[in-house]
Amino acid sequence: MDFKADFFAKPLGSNRNYQTYLLSYSGFRSLGPKQVLAYNATACSVSDAAPFFDLCFFGARSILRGYTAGEFQDRRMLAAQAEYRHELRYRLGFVAFAGIGGIAPRWDKFRFDKLMPGAGVGIRFKLDKTNHINYRADFGFGRSGYTVSLGVTEAF
Repeated sequence: MDFKADFFAKPLGSNRNYQTYLLSYSGFRSLGPKQVLAYNATACSVSDAAPFFDLCFFGARSILRGYTAGEFQDRRMLAAQAEYRHELRYRLGFVAFAGIGGIAPRWDKFRFDKLMPGAGVGIRFKLDKTNHINYRADFGFGRSGYTVSLGVTEAF
């Protein structure tokens, strides 16, 4: 579990007054030799005075892959995702992932009938066998199109 709270205030040296909160939980369950089910749930909330660049959104921090970062953003966000990971031969691996999430201006405006799906597949190349560090390439698609993301380490 990870919780992050940022406070911006003029008395602290900021030129704005607002707060951001991010709560995330990740779990991992072995499904057999070289197979893992990973899952994550994330909630985000920002105060009304938050600037656009600190709003909650999909695509960043690997929250709901398949969406371009910032394409869907607002002051509240919920997202959940799961990923099947399978190690193959020669330092290679395969993943399949799916998730769902939503955004809203306020918690009371959050609508479950407006949730957005995201899913995709990816390949992994193990850079470091000892520490199990992977280079990843993911192809994800969502309601409005697709994304390709590259990175070192897993999405969560």
